[in-house]
Amino acid sequence: PLTEGGTRAQCEVQIPVNSYWPYKEYCLPTGEPEAIVEGSHLDFREGRPLGDKAHYPEALYDQEFTDIVTDENGIATYRLVYPEAGLTMEMSCEAGPKKFRHVVLYAPKEGRTNVVCIEPQTSSGNAFNRRTEIPATTPIVLGPGEEFTGKVRLQIKETDPSPATPPAAAGLEEGRRAVWAGAWRWAYRVAPFVFGAVALKEMALVDNVPG
Repeated sequence: PLTEGGTRAQCEVQIPVNSYWPYKEYCLPTGEPEAIVEGSHLDFREGRPLGDKAHYPEALYDQEFTDIVTDENGIATYRLVYPEAGLTMEMSCEAGPKKFRHVVLYAPKEGRTNVVCIEPQTSSGNAFNRRTEIPATTPIVLGPGEEFTGKVRLQIKETDPSPATPPAAAGLEEGRRAVWAGAWRWAYRVAPFVFGAVALKEMALVDNVPG
């Protein structure tokens, strides 16, 4: 929560995606992406409060999505709105081929960590193990001398806070800290996919050295 006494349920999430990765356990995809059912607990296309009990009583999310809706330039925009603090976090990123083609909504069970994170990713979970079986996992494998670049833009916007809330300035500062924490967590989770690709390629080259 971004304000003292606030709850994660007050956050409104908008994620423009049409498919999700089915999970069984350990957040590893079990098959091909499946279409999101309109109005289901995974439908955040129009934006809605995370704590909407009518959609998902457990309020538990560690879900990966794909089939992202972008603008004409291949840019996807995600929003996290906290009305009580008068804050909106807007994240824009490249979501075209060989870019951030997947996104995770992370909001663990209440009582563990009361946070909400939106995390763009270049590949799905377990992508390197299932890339042949399921091409939609889209791992990025870099060869010697090759590079990967991707752009992500974060904006914090002030809006009129809901009544009976702390001053907007205080809420804004707390919001910035929360966003930076989320950004570092996103970078921590994405980096292994990129560096793992480099490591796999290097291992393959070593295995092919004569003698």
